[in-house]
Amino acid sequence: MITKAQQAKPSYPCLLTAALALGLSLPVAASLAADAPAAPKALQLSAEQQKNAGIEMATAGAGIIRQSVTAPGKIVINADRIAHVIPRVTGVVREVRKSTGDSVIEGELMAVIESMEIADARAAYFSAAARKKLAEATFKRKQMLWQEQIVSQQSFEEARQAMELAEVEEHSAAQKLVAMDMPLKQVKKQGQQPGLGLSRYEIRAPFSGQILERDMVLGEATQPNIPVFVLGNLESVWVDLSVYPKDLDRISIGESVMISGGGKTAEALAKVIYVRPVVSEESRATTVRAILTNQDHRWQPGLFVNGEIVTDQLTVPVAVARSGLLNLHNQTVVFVQEGDALVPRPVVTGKSDHQLIEIVEGLNAGERYVSAGVFVLKSEIEKNQ
Repeated sequence: MITKAQQAKPSYPCLLTAALALGLSLPVAASLAADAPAAPKALQLSAEQQKNAGIEMATAGAGIIRQSVTAPGKIVINADRIAHVIPRVTGVVREVRKSTGDSVIEGELMAVIESMEIADARAAYFSAAARKKLAEATFKRKQMLWQEQIVSQQSFEEARQAMELAEVEEHSAAQKLVAMDMPLKQVKKQGQQPGLGLSRYEIRAPFSGQILERDMVLGEATQPNIPVFVLGNLESVWVDLSVYPKDLDRISIGESVMISGGGKTAEALAKVIYVRPVVSEESRATTVRAILTNQDHRWQPGLFVNGEIVTDQLTVPVAVARSGLLNLHNQTVVFVQEGDALVPRPVVTGKSDHQLIEIVEGLNAGERYVSAGVFVLKSEIEKNQ
């Protein structure tokens, strides 16, 4: 059972006398004396009683008050970490090794297409490379014979021109393959493997990530303007927040944003990277975009979140948790530990954020106060009045 020790309460005659001494008329003085609130009660609780009631203690002291703008938002895919994988040639799908949801690493094979266009381009390159090799050999032989004055100057010049033309043709054929997303190193390697047909076109992952969409099946014809995979790296995502114009002058690029989504997502810190300069006609708000690290993939695109953009920080000498304040007898009070008792003490508050409130008067740094469970104490006081 919680025991209570009542503090001394001024009597009605004393209050009436004091009011009259201030020069108030008798009716007004009598009304003020009758309406004066009762003095707050001190509650004496043992450590076990405090624990059972869910009461927690903290020490008042210096704190950082963060001024912020709160806005609703949505997790979206980082457009810098997404790729629409498009085959550069027409062909027929022969292998599909990855599906939606699969993870891939950079350079990993995802599908194989059989393309006559690729076969023709490879054949043209190999033919040009062979002609170049033959022209180089012919030029070297003619050069040696010309130096020994066995062949004419004209024959030597013709050999050199033929070699230069072969080099141009080989370079042109190589550039055509590169435009088809066929690295020359890979083409030359495949040319040394007779088992691989000239028509083979491999689709590989441009970077490490996760396959978000797949639009290809075996035997299907592909076109060079239609994506067959959508690949995304979700290790970082964007948070698009809707902010009203009145708050925009307090927000700048580089400021921190505390993102909260509830559930397993908890909270995470992001950074503002973009403020859209145009206000939406429908919502009358603009978009503030922040980038959020998402190594564990907790923040899924499409998730609705709240963002708190920290615009300023102020260190104050005395601050308490918001959960430690309540309204008692039309006064803002904090329950302060005085010896073995918890006494509701009126305080004057200052700046605040969603966690801390500055105490301007009524509480000193170093004093112990109730930081959680204050409504249990309030109910006990009101129940016994």
